[in-house]
Amino acid sequence: MGIRRLSFKSVTGSFVDSGNSGNLFVIRGEITNDYPKSRSFILIKGSILDDKNQVVKRKLAYAGNNFKEEEIKSLPLEKINKAMKNRYGMGRKNVDVAPGAKIAFTLVFEDLPKNLSEFTVEAVSSSPGIK
Repeated sequence: MGIRRLSFKSVTGSFVDSGNSGNLFVIRGEITNDYPKSRSFILIKGSILDDKNQVVKRKLAYAGNNFKEEEIKSLPLEKINKAMKNRYGMGRKNVDVAPGAKIAFTLVFEDLPKNLSEFTVEAVSSSPGIK
């Protein structure tokens, strides 16, 4: 499904205290298109694992939808979740991603379990670009 040549860079996880939505866990990073041609609609899955290495939360988000910390603190969670589902990415950043190009992504998790211990990210799918 177009994921073999996508690679992650600078992936970090942090807690953000949102005035609207309480304590959130935010995964940020960049994904690189290592295909020889452009790719579009890169979809990423983030998972939060508990202290027994069991997945307790999963989220899907399209690359190219990136939020600053201030936006995460102030925007309603519904708006963030809706934006993460924008397959084109903000400003169409997730369309025709050139070979070798990197685009940022953000995954935001709410209703966190008490015993979370680590997180994972993986590419789920991408489509051939037009260019």
